Amino acid sequence: MEANRLSEGNFVIFKNDHKREENHPDFRGKIMLNGIERDMALWIKQGNGQKYFGGKVDGWNKTTVAIDEMLEPVPIVKEEPISNENIISDLNPNPNDLPF
Repeated sequence: MEANRLSEGNFVIFKNDHKREENHPDFRGKIMLNGIERDMALWIKQGNGQKYFGGKVDGWNKTTVAIDEMLEPVPIVKEEPISNENIISDLNPNPNDLPF
């Protein structure tokens, strides 16, 4: 369903109804980064007298970013089939000069 597809840099986040332990995220969702949809998690944290969100994007690190930036779509090239005659003539341009 194309309507549910995320745009680059956008995310969706939902309350984690399956949270069973304190270290489980409070919210889970998806984010689109470099054309790849990734899982993300958010925790409600408290520090300096205020609440804030801390989060993590699964599979996201400096190596991932470098690899994603190197990847480019590979163009599909339609090649003509090679005939057996072309292969033989390419291997031995002078058929009368066989060593046996």
